[in-house]
Amino acid sequence: MLLSLISLSDNEIETVTSAVREWCHLNHCDIDSSQGRHAITIAVELVHAKLERPFLACLIEALRSPFESQPPISGEAINHAGPVTPTTV
Repeated sequence: MLLSLISLSDNEIETVTSAVREWCHLNHCDIDSSQGRHAITIAVELVHAKLERPFLACLIEALRSPFESQPPISGEAINHAGPVTPTTV
């Protein structure tokens, strides 16, 4: 994890650590947890991508579960595999 930060400038390291701390706070997890380490990895990748949008917003979007991005469609049952249309008897 720390090796990925070595390639960054001081400003980029500050951007990554601040955004990941905020993301961890919002998601009630510790920065040293597996989720926090994953967030750092994604944040470093985002810094290398030189995004134009606000960094924290990009990090939140990148770490969002695919199930969070799609609201349930009325009349459909949702399971962890995705939307399933209820069967009629």
